[in-house]
Amino acid sequence: MLNISSSKFQNVLDVLTRLSFLSMGYSSPNPPVACVITDLNGNVLSKGFTQKTGENHAEREAYRNFSNKEIPHVVFVTLEPCSHYGKTPPCLDLILQHKPKALVYGMRDPNPLVQKRDGLQECEAMGITIVQNSEIEKIANRFLSGFFSRIKQNRPSIWIKSALSEEGYFARKDKFWHPLSCNESNNLTQFLRAKLDAVLVGPGTIFHDEPKCNLRGVKTLKNAQEKNDSEELFFKSLFQYSKEPEVVKFHCDHLSSYQPFRVFVLNSNRLPPEKFLKRQKTINYFYGTRRTLFFILLSLENVYLSRELARLKELSYIPPEFVSQEDLYLTITKRLSEIGINTLLVEGGNLMYSTFSKELQTMDSIALICTKSQLEDGIKPKLDVSGLKMAFSGIASVDTWNIYQKGD
Repeated sequence: MLNISSSKFQNVLDVLTRLSFLSMGYSSPNPPVACVITDLNGNVLSKGFTQKTGENHAEREAYRNFSNKEIPHVVFVTLEPCSHYGKTPPCLDLILQHKPKALVYGMRDPNPLVQKRDGLQECEAMGITIVQNSEIEKIANRFLSGFFSRIKQNRPSIWIKSALSEEGYFARKDKFWHPLSCNESNNLTQFLRAKLDAVLVGPGTIFHDEPKCNLRGVKTLKNAQEKNDSEELFFKSLFQYSKEPEVVKFHCDHLSSYQPFRVFVLNSNRLPPEKFLKRQKTINYFYGTRRTLFFILLSLENVYLSRELARLKELSYIPPEFVSQEDLYLTITKRLSEIGINTLLVEGGNLMYSTFSKELQTMDSIALICTKSQLEDGIKPKLDVSGLKMAFSGIASVDTWNIYQKGD
């Protein structure tokens, strides 16, 4: 009898985690699903992860790489096979066609389109053994959390990041940009932008920092390690796989596919710097206007007349949207969910920190990067982690990454 819990299948979990990491940020809006095909002894015969939208899902990619499909085999997948027609045919039909001895999955798909057809029951009717595996469920629960959040709650999962000086400041008193993080941390931040679907910054950051918010590239990390033995799979993977040249090369070779959406919140009483607008225009030259969004925060004064709005429209295929501060969180998360954003990285400043940290839900994260930089006087982030659990801690050269999450 097939023993899925046997130590022979332990390697499958590692492969599924690595594939999930590669797919995350690449497959959106589709979930970053991973699939491994083994023989009955647990030897990996083929593997695959969900490709860019419109291309193969994980199961089809794994079977495409599987040369002898007549070999008795087992399919391991983080999410149950899709059972509906989208831009690709149902993966369920492929499973039924090739009839593996067993289908081992992590989690059921919350998508209502999938739930219209009981694919697992169809597999059982064809003699395929169905196994729900709790270890694979842990992988799915972490890497698919953004997809689950969008489908179930109409919001992307929230990830907040802030670098801090030794004194606990994230910005100078005059608010102008001052580097805090070391090179290793900066590279990890680039990896974060590759993994997460959208990057959000507020009006103060735009005015003082003139940010690009794009993915500029990643390099192989040499001095990064986990500080404690954590079960937080995403950041554990981030620190592990960012040191693997093959993983880094794949991201560099597919830089355009990993580009995050750049989401900017402007203030209606102040125009953004000209340098900022030119930077966004340059980035759009390479990646198009579909990945740029503007929200304009309403105030007593509005300097965005037709000419100014026209300039913003040139930078984004979605017209700029005016929003009140009270509706900021709901408006942004709803709009991002509508366009398929599964994960949102909030990079600053305090208006964004305070707005989004109040709305954290299970699996949402706050990453505080504690640096050795010093600021005589500065501004502390409006981020309260006192009620959160520390889920991960890692060392990146001289910086310490502490990850806080809301519990169940």
